[in-house]
Amino acid sequence: MKNSEVQANPQRTYYTALASAQCFAAVMIMMRHYAFFLPPEFSTLSDAIGRLNFVEFFFAASGFVLVTRYRSEQPLFMSFIFKRLSAFYPLHVITAMFYAAMVLAARFGFLHGLNDRNQLSDLPYILSLTHAWGFLDHFSFNYPSWYLSAQFGAYLIFLPALFLLQRDKQWILIATAIGMIVALVAVSELPGQQHWTDWSYHFGVVRAVPTFLLGMLIGWNIATIKGAFRSSIPVAIIFVLTLAGMMVYVLPTVSYCLLQVLLVLFLVAPEANGSPVPVLSSPRLRSLHDLSFPLFLLHIPVATVLLSFLFRNQLHGSRAFFFIAVTMVLAILASAAYRTGITALFSRVRGSATYKRTLNVPSAEGQTQK
Repeated sequence: MKNSEVQANPQRTYYTALASAQCFAAVMIMMRHYAFFLPPEFSTLSDAIGRLNFVEFFFAASGFVLVTRYRSEQPLFMSFIFKRLSAFYPLHVITAMFYAAMVLAARFGFLHGLNDRNQLSDLPYILSLTHAWGFLDHFSFNYPSWYLSAQFGAYLIFLPALFLLQRDKQWILIATAIGMIVALVAVSELPGQQHWTDWSYHFGVVRAVPTFLLGMLIGWNIATIKGAFRSSIPVAIIFVLTLAGMMVYVLPTVSYCLLQVLLVLFLVAPEANGSPVPVLSSPRLRSLHDLSFPLFLLHIPVATVLLSFLFRNQLHGSRAFFFIAVTMVLAILASAAYRTGITALFSRVRGSATYKRTLNVPSAEGQTQK
């Protein structure tokens, strides 16, 4: 989701349009899941909205932002992982414990209608963020959290990939990204195999790698390539193309992957040129940026609670709007809690002993950072 570490330091560029787009993408993923509650007469619309998925956009955006953050540094591995986890792990644990309590309540007869796929035996994988690494054969607990597991895998390869970039070995990342996409497309053609852009709990971590690396490459080369992308018009064209491609499910590797990587490029390049994308770069939207992650992670628990306790599993189309309203309120509260408490607590725990080396690497503006 949104990478808040960029705006924490005024020395670094904060890509407002990219952060705004991430928030809107999180809303669309929420709509994708809540479309299930639309009345039967809207089944065609429900199916089309249900195909919307901007996960590859998030992976690419994450790679881009992390490169702009750590371009000239060599952070310690544990310090880097701790800082990344502090951005999402507390809320992930809270939602996981919520589902564990629901499972126990169902087991002792206090709750009925909870999906049988939620098993306490899945909890170690969920808490260790390995539940999208092929260890489970089913969705479990808060199923959008598979993205966090895949993103965690991407974090584990970031420092080695950054090391290669800092030593002018970006061709290795290019070859790896292209090779993996080709291999994933080939695997998708096997009989009985899902398309790779639909992978989640079953090896969703593999899905994260190529787009994450492509996002890193965009971030590393933004100073060189930004001059070729001064107009904001391509952003609208690419967005419409990827939206249409997803809704009719045509050329999924293009619609769900390649176009979404290009969307990152065309969002950040104009801003790097000093001509940010209109509307998305508006300062008025900044207050929404912190809502991206809680919207993404909380909308399924909200639906679970409301269906289990308030609506007793009785579905109705108008309730989707109520679900959205409740999710928005909880996202605002969660965002406020992070800003005022959780992030500060993690910062104190991490302390001031973090060590990092600073390299003489050309910055995103073409200068050398000392």
